[in-house]
Order: sequence, then C-alpha cells, then structure tokens
Amino acid sequence: MTIYQINYINSYGEKEFVALTDNPDEWLKENNEQRIQDGEEPEKLEDFEIFVSLVDVWIYNKEYK
Repeated sequence: MTIYQINYINSYGEKEFVALTDNPDEWLKENNEQRIQDGEEPEKLEDFEIFVSLVDVWIYNKEYK
C-alpha cells in the first residue's frame, strides 16, 4: 500500500504533521470542505510537503473510522 505523509510548513519554516492518507486528492477535498465551512480559503497540494512510503498494513479493527 502507498501511504502519503502530509506536512505543512508554517510561516516560521517549521514542519507540522497534518495527516497520513492513501489518497492525497481525496484528503485535500475533505480538508478544503472543512476550511470553507470555517470561512477559510481552500488549499492546494502544492501548499504541503508530501512524503511517499510503500508499506505493508495489517488492519484488524475494520469497524473503526
């Protein structure tokens, strides 16, 4: 599975962990829906630093969301 680690670099140049996802486009869509509800401007993927990792994942608790 491919996992994307999304970090935001704030105005002080510090990296802030934001999310882990298997789909950055869907994450951004959901993130922007929340931002717009909060009265903020939408973001672009280019606003973030994204690392890609190939990992093996074993998910046992399938009821958790």
